[in-house]
Amino acid sequence: MKYLMYLGLLSMVQLLNAQSNQQKYLFSKEIEAKIQASTSNRKLQQYAVDFSFIGEYKRVLQTDEKFVLAYKKLNKKKVEINRAFLDYKPANALLEITTLAKTNQIVIINEAHYSVQNRLFTSKLLEALYKQGYRTVFIEGLHPEKNKSLNKRKYPLVSSGFYFREPQYGNLIRRSIARGYTVLPYEHKQDENEQNPLKKWYSREAGQANNILQFLKKNPQAKIVIHCGYGHLNEKVHDGEIIGNLAAIIKQKSGINPLTINQEAWLETHSTITANPYRLMIDKKQLKEISVFKNSQGELFSSFPKSYDINVYFPPTKYVTGRPMWLFTLSEKRSVSMPYHKINIKFPYLVFAYKSDDNEAATPIDVIEVKNQNDRKALALEKGRYRLKIKSCNGQVQKLMLEVN
Repeated sequence: MKYLMYLGLLSMVQLLNAQSNQQKYLFSKEIEAKIQASTSNRKLQQYAVDFSFIGEYKRVLQTDEKFVLAYKKLNKKKVEINRAFLDYKPANALLEITTLAKTNQIVIINEAHYSVQNRLFTSKLLEALYKQGYRTVFIEGLHPEKNKSLNKRKYPLVSSGFYFREPQYGNLIRRSIARGYTVLPYEHKQDENEQNPLKKWYSREAGQANNILQFLKKNPQAKIVIHCGYGHLNEKVHDGEIIGNLAAIIKQKSGINPLTINQEAWLETHSTITANPYRLMIDKKQLKEISVFKNSQGELFSSFPKSYDINVYFPPTKYVTGRPMWLFTLSEKRSVSMPYHKINIKFPYLVFAYKSDDNEAATPIDVIEVKNQNDRKALALEKGRYRLKIKSCNGQVQKLMLEVN
């Protein structure tokens, strides 16, 4: 396949276009019912994202694995281990990427759209890159017409784009703006009149790239970060009318070689059946920190060096108070106990945590699903005052205030 993750991207584009106006959060049992009733295995990718909106990380991995198994030939390229990898040693990902980015003008980092962890790492990286003069971050999924007041408002709305129901995507934007970044959209819709599927896909890639190139034309010295999904970071340039993915178009038309960071290829999976071979090899090392791999010449490893520059490895997830530990270690948040004794509506229910001065159109700071009386998940919150909205599956709503000291 010429274009990295082309078919996987097509399905996510279809998801983005089809679901952009739906702002409903689904309960686990509602998502599961959709999975059971669905006649399209392709929709499993959508349901994995739905689980991410309510913080059900284990269910995210389970559902994504079903999708990969159903579409393995489409969604995953066969990966063969490069024997040279044995000469590379683990190194701190944040430190190494930050050091390398000093001499770059454009950093492109991708995500799996179901991966909250990817978004948290990007947010952490942005903190370090700001000290090196990076001031603008382009975020995939933001609707240009719906986010003209984003930087003034300082937080996204659930209507800002399909993926902004997910709290940590919203928090990525909050933290970026608070740090001093200008956050900009770069979305471009596919040409729905184009009958050729490849050209239809390319119309979005080219449109997105041109939106960023227009900014660079007006700001030729600007140092920018682009947070994108999956294969948009593929910088391999092809001959002919179709140049390639977003990164390839930017590279060819601007003459700037971007630093491209793949943090989704080696993500953990529900089981070893669908795990990347590099992932399986590295897991045996029992690493404790987010890592890249470096050889004696100081070069960082990429499993597809013609497509991107660096692979990032995340250690297996550990859990605390019912939540992934990285939810706290990669952010300023702490584990905050819910006031369960004050809640008087029936299980299961969803808990939405909003900053007290945000309206309910805002992307929540956190969302959890509480299934029964033995389910005692904690919220992930910073110091401050919050409004909690608790909603049962039969429509009951209760509101509480919560102070985090």
